[in-house]
Amino acid sequence: MTTLRTRATLLIGSSFTIMAAAAIAPALPNITHHFRDVPNADLLTRLLLTIVGLSIALTAPAIGLLLDRVGRKPVLVAALLIYVLAGTSGLYLTSLPALMLSRAILGIGVAGLMTSLQALAADLFQGQDRSRFITQQSAFSSLGGALFIPLAGFLATLSWRAPFFTYLLPLLLIPFALRLPHTQAFHQAKEQLGRTFTRIPWTPILTGYAAVFLFMLVFYLAPSQLPFHLSHLGIPPLLTGVIMGAGTLASGISGLLYARQARQTAHARAAALGLLLMVIGWAGIAYATQPTLLVLSLLVGSLGAGVTLPNLNAWIAHLAPSHARGRLIAGLASSTFLGQFLSPVAAQPLVHAHGIPTAFAYGTLLMAALSAALFAVPAQLGTTQPLQASTSGD
Repeated sequence: MTTLRTRATLLIGSSFTIMAAAAIAPALPNITHHFRDVPNADLLTRLLLTIVGLSIALTAPAIGLLLDRVGRKPVLVAALLIYVLAGTSGLYLTSLPALMLSRAILGIGVAGLMTSLQALAADLFQGQDRSRFITQQSAFSSLGGALFIPLAGFLATLSWRAPFFTYLLPLLLIPFALRLPHTQAFHQAKEQLGRTFTRIPWTPILTGYAAVFLFMLVFYLAPSQLPFHLSHLGIPPLLTGVIMGAGTLASGISGLLYARQARQTAHARAAALGLLLMVIGWAGIAYATQPTLLVLSLLVGSLGAGVTLPNLNAWIAHLAPSHARGRLIAGLASSTFLGQFLSPVAAQPLVHAHGIPTAFAYGTLLMAALSAALFAVPAQLGTTQPLQASTSGD
């Protein structure tokens, strides 16, 4: 039986994942102004938001190996320390290259935090309980953004450096992380290494990786582009933070509501349904001429995202055998944050040539195609039914 303290630790820890990159989003226009004399400052300051994702994408596979070799808890504690030290460095660094390096180091901490929390959840829960808890983790990740991004928006009115104070918060979690249990699945995985292995279903797992990558490529247009679009519409940083926080709150609420109804089902189909809401929302952003319609569209799209991402996460977690769970969940993190990092890079030519709304219009088309593809996934590849075990000698 998983204790309330363990559940709370895993859920609160999840709330620090989305905020890791997005906490500085309301301050991006002010950071751009501060470094306005740096060549390509407009693009480089956007990359401050997403270089965290590139670092996660590159380091998560190695961290996944550590998870399967040394265990979940040591990786989690180390990740929290890196998170705090690298995250708060924006309070005192004075150059844009140094700030970008610190954000890359922050990504290592986020990779360890995200993968260890998801591996612990997959270890400690089974079947429908696992689906429900993974969805709750995704919801808390969004709710963390709903809390911390508006806080960062308020702090951004004081100074562009002030939002970096939010990275001190995970210090409070470390004492509880130290008291987490060593999971049985990890010890079983160690015993399996070098002996008998459960077959890894690569076809659905790679399909899930691709879906997560494309989803994040489009979803992350919101935190990386909307602050600039709202600034152009005359919206101040504090209100920008509130608007962005409302979007993540909508994702969290829809995730929690879905978690209460979660059943052993085809996660690919559920993710496809969520994408349809994203199509409606992102199309609204693309063609909105008034801030009110833009905000409503963001809320609709975020409701869909709150269903899509946890279903894609749960799909991978259910398919991953215990001996490779850390590595396969790390691959999920790499796909997630590679899409996050490449989002502003892919959007920049469209933004430069036609403006931010055009980037959302093209993103809408991509999400519609992805939704259709996930609806077409065969039921046996998109379910959470357990796989039959096979041995390396079969």
